[in-house]
Amino acid sequence: MRSLSLILFAGTILSSTAYPAIAQSNEDLQKEVEFLKNRLAVLEKLVGDLSKNTIQVVKVADGKAAKGKKNKTAIIKKAEPAPSITTANGDFSFNPRGRLFIDWGAGSDANGSIDYDATEIRAAWFGIDGTAYKNIKYKLEADFGSNAVSVKDAYIQMKVGSIKYTIGQSKVPNSLEWLTAISQITFMERSSFKDAFGLGRRMGIKATTNGNNWGFSGGVFRGTNSTSVDKEGWLVAGRLHYGGTLSNGKWLIGTSARYRDNGDVNLRYRARTFNHLADRLVDLTGTDSDF
Repeated sequence: MRSLSLILFAGTILSSTAYPAIAQSNEDLQKEVEFLKNRLAVLEKLVGDLSKNTIQVVKVADGKAAKGKKNKTAIIKKAEPAPSITTANGDFSFNPRGRLFIDWGAGSDANGSIDYDATEIRAAWFGIDGTAYKNIKYKLEADFGSNAVSVKDAYIQMKVGSIKYTIGQSKVPNSLEWLTAISQITFMERSSFKDAFGLGRRMGIKATTNGNNWGFSGGVFRGTNSTSVDKEGWLVAGRLHYGGTLSNGKWLIGTSARYRDNGDVNLRYRARTFNHLADRLVDLTGTDSDF
């Protein structure tokens, strides 16, 4: 880059001496040289940043890098599984996210009630999450698997003091297994309890707080994005847990409760066997509310 600077500088001098009729004044020539030098300094910085893990996109006005001023800077950071974009002061961030699960399963029994051998795109999630003004978190994620499009998480979360308020569609706070991401659970499938009693996501507002060894989350919810207004009903749920450490590990105890009223529509209890591709062997209809 320094050699380029010398070539441009020499070219400017030759052009001014070869044509005296249009020669610039020394003052104008000095301004042009300073302009080119500032431009080259900015380019050198960008080239240097490209060779590192962090790229800074700097705002430049009139070819001069601002000195002693706080510029708005976008920083692209290498991260797994995807890069993240954040401002230099950390107030705003943007992170693409997603997952792809492709399942194959086979099963049968002696009397022929179970007999399958199939594949499916179990989940094809794509979304974004990030922060705004440091204490506001947002998340939007949709699933394109199983030949359908459905909204999963879609919420904003604000922290006020020690309490986090989540508004939008999010997980209802019941069961540690349900609140754990499917990519992090012990077994390939969650227990049948989760599907049988309809543990899922709903639109509403919930509050979460915690201490060093305890936590509480509770909220009031209506339906999901896929239900019509006159069939949503409402739901209230909460979960409390307490834990500690042992000499060789940790212990945790928790409890959760839920009451739901499905309006004029009866609730349905159903569950698959073995894996997500299997048929539902349990499919019952109940009342319009339960606890």
